[in-house]
Amino acid sequence: LKTYPLAGWRIVVAEIAAVTVLHSITIWSLLTVPLVMFVQDPQLFADSGATVPIIVSVVVGVPAFNALMFTIQNGTALLFPAWVRLGTESRGFETMGQNLLTTGATSLVAAVALVFPVGAGALVLWLANDWGGWSVLAATVLASLIIVAELWPVLGWLGTVFEETDVNEVVSTT
Repeated sequence: LKTYPLAGWRIVVAEIAAVTVLHSITIWSLLTVPLVMFVQDPQLFADSGATVPIIVSVVVGVPAFNALMFTIQNGTALLFPAWVRLGTESRGFETMGQNLLTTGATSLVAAVALVFPVGAGALVLWLANDWGGWSVLAATVLASLIIVAELWPVLGWLGTVFEETDVNEVVSTT
């Protein structure tokens, strides 16, 4: 990838966008179950409390959350390349401990990154609680926009890290 005549941030954005789109489509395909239920028995759908704005909120929120999580995972691979294992040759307690540390750090970074989006969404829900399901949609749209605003400078920075990474140095240390 480093030989491509593209800026580093473009390659990083393309890597994250590709997996985000594929994962979002997979999750959206699971929404066919409630949609079929709605067509089959509209009363069941109304009784469950799931409304059209809430389903649209899932459709809107999933790509932003996926982009955040995949940015964190790709950022970890770029910043700590020696921790990335290719293949299945690594086993044992060391690998299990390394995976636990990585999972904990990823969860912590995601929690910190979600403070402002969740706070803004909660504020919208509190201010517009008489909108019904539409307040959930408004909160989700605002939270998604904040996530995108948070990711934009991070993606540029990760692109710089990608450009400055020397592949030979990484390969020789592992």
